Amino acid sequence: MTWNGKEVFEVISVEAKIKPERSSLSFVQVLDKFEKLTGLVGEGNFKVYKVYSRGLKDVVEEWKKGKDPHFNLVIELTDPDALGNETCIISDVWFNEVTIAGFDNEKYLEREFPFGFAPSSVEFEDMIDVE
Repeated sequence: MTWNGKEVFEVISVEAKIKPERSSLSFVQVLDKFEKLTGLVGEGNFKVYKVYSRGLKDVVEEWKKGKDPHFNLVIELTDPDALGNETCIISDVWFNEVTIAGFDNEKYLEREFPFGFAPSSVEFEDMIDVE
């Protein structure tokens, strides 16, 4: 996985998903409820072992200036036993929060990064596909 062009080797897990937003519709003399798609929301998070402080200071400094930095995120899944690889590129990612400090003396330090993104910015470069 790369985050704004920098490789992040200590990734534990990553998840990005798109959720539809809908409005309820009802009709006279019809008991069924209907919904209309009104928007899309992109959200996710990635978790890393806390080995480096990559990007943390950059995000905090920009927020302190009143700016909301956006990043590029490339998620690549490669398994030599699988039938190919999958690459998802999200080019408009922002962080919903960052943990600036914390530790547990008896555990490996992990850091989680919840993020949002514009669903229209998602591209698939490679897909695992069986024909």
